[in-house]
Amino acid sequence: MKMEMKKIKLSHNNVQILRSLNNVRHHMFQNGINNHWQVIAENGKEFVTPQSFCWLYCWASTGMNSSNAKEDAELAFNLAFDFSFHQIDNESLHRLARRLRYKKNIESKDLDELRQYL
Repeated sequence: MKMEMKKIKLSHNNVQILRSLNNVRHHMFQNGINNHWQVIAENGKEFVTPQSFCWLYCWASTGMNSSNAKEDAELAFNLAFDFSFHQIDNESLHRLARRLRYKKNIESKDLDELRQYL
């Protein structure tokens, strides 16, 4: 999976991914898309911030106690990235993602730790 310094490459175009994100059945998720799904377009490719990756990963992990939201977020995650949620899912990554998902500035050491899982 491609992760550059402060961005993670999307495997499909963001229009397709947004369709999938818009299908997640949870009002808090829907309210968070505009604030937490941050896409960077560069040289014809699309990326998301590490925070966006972590935000979606957390939803796919727990669904905020909604099995429907968890399932829908997992589908969106699988569409968004070059690997499936289950290929990388583990407790340590979930703890890291919860810590990083709302951080304004992610330090290099945190990015290095995140890279270990991808």
